Amino acid sequence: MTGNSGARRQDADIIIVGGGPVGLLLAALLGQARRHQVVLLDARSDFPLPPGIDPRVYALSRASQRLLEQVGAWSALAPAHAWPYRRMHVWDAARPHGQGAALDFDAAELGEPDLGHIVENARLEAALRAVVMAQAGVRIERGVRVAQLELSAESASVTSDDDQRWCARLVVAADGAGSRLRELAGIETIERDYRQQALVTHVYCELPHGETAWQRFLPTGPVALLPLGDGRCSVVWSADDALAESLRDLDDEAFAAALTAATEGVLGQLSAPEPRVALPLRALHARRYVARRFVLAGDAAHVVHPLAGQGANLGLLDAAALARALAQGADPGERRCLRAYERARKADNLAVMAALDGLQRVFGISARPWAQARAAGIALVGRTPPLKLGLMRRALGA
Repeated sequence: MTGNSGARRQDADIIIVGGGPVGLLLAALLGQARRHQVVLLDARSDFPLPPGIDPRVYALSRASQRLLEQVGAWSALAPAHAWPYRRMHVWDAARPHGQGAALDFDAAELGEPDLGHIVENARLEAALRAVVMAQAGVRIERGVRVAQLELSAESASVTSDDDQRWCARLVVAADGAGSRLRELAGIETIERDYRQQALVTHVYCELPHGETAWQRFLPTGPVALLPLGDGRCSVVWSADDALAESLRDLDDEAFAAALTAATEGVLGQLSAPEPRVALPLRALHARRYVARRFVLAGDAAHVVHPLAGQGANLGLLDAAALARALAQGADPGERRCLRAYERARKADNLAVMAALDGLQRVFGISARPWAQARAAGIALVGRTPPLKLGLMRRALGA
């Protein structure tokens, strides 16, 4: 689409649209490289921190941790706002807990201090934003909602809904799963609606969580308890739409009781849930990541099921790969560099998406013979060290 010729013009080498973790990490890496002038456009006008723990948390891998260390953001998170999980316990609802259909991962088996960290979205963004704002070659523009996009052989521009225009040699869309920029660029997506919602909240636990991430696979979707620094657990309960809506509408006591039953009481009685947030679940993948002087990153390019907590890690890896690709040429919009990024990330993202989609389908089968075979498969993985260690390394991002 063409911008208004009367709009006010502002120039940069690279425009990043989206101020979430992916856009901010990319801006931090580009600012660190000092090769390009960067402007980051964020639709939000301010960035308040929640009074308690943000209900939206990520399970960040070692690879993500290293990227945050590289740009200097990790020190603002650890140890107060990055809580390690040292073990994972995964089991299948096809067999009662403790009857062998479980998989246990322990960081000690890899000689690692932990398997990853639970980090709040708001704190992660704040740490990265502080890094970006301290860099001379990057600036953040707040309250900017992009309405138009213009791409040509020599330049790219975006125009906001209040008629401001920014011109650059490359536009990066890091504006999330419902990307307006992706739509304006005419990039099609492949999508699957899981007809599920993820209920997100925090709860108190009767028993210590032991710095362990707990996950049980139910026919209606997985439920996870992720350890927080104050002794509570963050809950991510994925359930079919009808069940999710009924769970969302329960009073706190009834919801806590349902959650305790769904997790078979592994942490005792769960209580005092915070307000629940319900997020619709779908898989999405862009047919291409690149257009003329335009590129997608993070959820704008791909969305996966949250059952393995890989969405945020994939997005941060996108940012790192794109920063590396843009360092290879003088012109950040050069198609050769953009295609190198697409090749570097598309295959990996598709592989993870296919694996998670397959797991979601397999664990959704409730027929007894299949469910019992699935439970036996989990037990077999636990008794096969090479396979188990390979899965652990993949999850660790090492």
